[in-house]
Amino acid sequence: NYLIVAVDTREGQGSKNTDTIMVVRIDPGSDRLALTSFPRDLMVTIADTGETGMINSAFARDTGGEQNLIDTLKQNFDITINHYVQVNFESFRQVVESIGGVPVWMPSAARDSASGFYNDQLGCVTLNGEQGLAFVRSRKMEVMVGDDWDRDPLSDVNRVNRQQIFVQRAMTEA
Repeated sequence: NYLIVAVDTREGQGSKNTDTIMVVRIDPGSDRLALTSFPRDLMVTIADTGETGMINSAFARDTGGEQNLIDTLKQNFDITINHYVQVNFESFRQVVESIGGVPVWMPSAARDSASGFYNDQLGCVTLNGEQGLAFVRSRKMEVMVGDDWDRDPLSDVNRVNRQQIFVQRAMTEA
């Protein structure tokens, strides 16, 4: 089990925030993998305090951030973590660039002004590092329906779906 944590470490920001908390289980007996995402605002019992809080607060703690998140996952979901991977915006972009981009299916034009994502190509589109980052971070995705932009009513759920699809496609490309 690999715990993948995407950390928002923009300059001038005092705290460590997790944009993504995902466990990738690779079955050692086959080439199969399973992804489980934990929404960052999922309420759990935090391992070092015993208090209820958002799961990303386990990571943001001043002491033991990474280990505290691992302990919180074990305590709440009985998931043993064997490996830990942390990425930030720049390392994410670099990984995507190093594999030549990640192909995703785009059935319609899509945009998110908050994340900077914009795509008007239809079909299979290879996203570069910058586009990929904006795609997986999008919380305010809008899609073109007819001549109008419609906001995704399941923004957080579909964000998790986009992240999982992107990771699966990236692993396939790698």
